[in-house]
Amino acid sequence: MLSKNKHFFSLLFFGIIVMFLGSVCSSAQSAVEKPVAKSGRDPFLPLVTEDGRLLEWKGSGSDSDNTFTLEGIIYDPQGASYAVINNEVVKPADVIEDYQVLEIQPDKVILKRDDQTIEIELRKED
Repeated sequence: MLSKNKHFFSLLFFGIIVMFLGSVCSSAQSAVEKPVAKSGRDPFLPLVTEDGRLLEWKGSGSDSDNTFTLEGIIYDPQGASYAVINNEVVKPADVIEDYQVLEIQPDKVILKRDDQTIEIELRKED
């Protein structure tokens, strides 16, 4: 009889622990949701590259000044090229701030909106 009581209390204790851990995990999961800064910038993205260069972030708000920063290009002559513009990864035919990505070349990206075409050149390292 004593071993049955021990077994019952062990199961009861184990059940309470499982319920407690479940509630802690669910509340912790909601606390881990990715915060969004008021500026719209992802606070988990670095502001400085590994080699010490400061990354520019222009934001995704108004595009009245049409400021684009080309941070990098992955060029593929077969057409599967990608570029990083204003912290967004884009490929040909994608749209960024109302501009369509027309072409990605080894050292520049060509964007178009209506009759306006913009070429963004990759900055050369000093």
